Amino acid sequence: MNIIQEWNKINKDKLLLFIINNIDCEYKDVIICGSRVFGGFRPNSDIDVLVLIDNYNNKSSVVLSFSDVINEEHPSGKFTLTITFNDYFKVNNNNYYWISLGYVYHLPCYSILNNILYEGDNNSILHHTKLTKLIIEYNGIDVPFEKFNLENDYLLDYKK
Repeated sequence: MNIIQEWNKINKDKLLLFIINNIDCEYKDVIICGSRVFGGFRPNSDIDVLVLIDNYNNKSSVVLSFSDVINEEHPSGKFTLTITFNDYFKVNNNNYYWISLGYVYHLPCYSILNNILYEGDNNSILHHTKLTKLIIEYNGIDVPFEKFNLENDYLLDYKK
């Protein structure tokens, strides 16, 4: 399966329509973030969705199963969507930041609503990718985070 911005228009429209039909709020933008935009995802990787809204008020995240487009690489044929919400007016000049694994990343993201790719930062991609591989290598148990941080914190200008 391709990264989201390389999906054909029909499949992108199906994904957008599914998201819109499953959120109960007015939105300003619908952004896809994470490995499904910058690559390196696994068949079971979720699609991270950020919905930008006017009246944020700590709206709860939503996890949904999406089957309108077949995930040929996953046995279920489905995708998992993790939808989070954020305040549209707090976003800084189209610099979308994503919190993952305890860090704030400036990863590439894609507005599926406006068909715009925001490039992000290569160091954020490298840090996130290295940390994800490390967690997988250790099966999430006794991961040497301190050593990793000492060796890789230079990649990030900011932290959570």
